[in-house]
Amino acid sequence: MKTAILTLDGMLQIILTPETEHEKMAVDMFKDNEGKAVVLAGGQFFECQGGWTRLQMADGHIHAENKERSLFIRLERENGKPADG
Repeated sequence: MKTAILTLDGMLQIILTPETEHEKMAVDMFKDNEGKAVVLAGGQFFECQGGWTRLQMADGHIHAENKERSLFIRLERENGKPADG
C-alpha cells in the first residue's frame, strides 16, 4: 500500500492507495462507513520472546515500556464491535 501524508494550511491528510485486492477491500471498508466509527490510537509493534511480534496500544490493551511510534486507525461498528465490511 502506498501512503502519503499531506500537511497544508493547518490541515493534515493521510492518503492510502491500495496496490492489492486485499488492500483495496480494506480501504473500501473505510469509504463505506455507515453505522461505523473510526477510532484513533497511538501504539507500536514490538518483538518479544519466541520471535513473536506484539501490538502495544496506548489505551492499555498490552503493556510494554516503549514510546508510541505508530498511529492505529481502527474501524468499528457504533456498538464497539469490529467492523467486518
